[in-house]
Amino acid sequence: MQWFVFRVARVLVVNLYGIEIPPDVVVGRRLRLPHPHGIVIVPGSVVGDDCLLRHNVTLGLASPTGVGRPTLGNRVQLGPGATVMGGISVGDDTLIGPNALVIRDVPANSRVVAPVATVRPARRS
Repeated sequence: MQWFVFRVARVLVVNLYGIEIPPDVVVGRRLRLPHPHGIVIVPGSVVGDDCLLRHNVTLGLASPTGVGRPTLGNRVQLGPGATVMGGISVGDDTLIGPNALVIRDVPANSRVVAPVATVRPARRS
């Protein structure tokens, strides 16, 4: 009966919010999803205590063979559009900024930011 309830709830959550969190993801206490849209977490990932995931966050695989799952430490915050790929470990108290692509381990108490956009003058035709 529990699997039936889970499957019905999962279909509703995926269709209403676009959140994919499989049942074998290890989620710590007090996970916050303040803007719960477009969040995808690959099976086998680990999310620590007091983490915050904003919209369009992906914790995914880095290769088609599916080797390695992301692990987030405690009190990790991911900005909108952030992506953590592969068997990456993100240390405690880390902030990953908007649209950052994380493909290497991140030590505790770090800040990860995406490259700033370059502004160029428009071409005149």
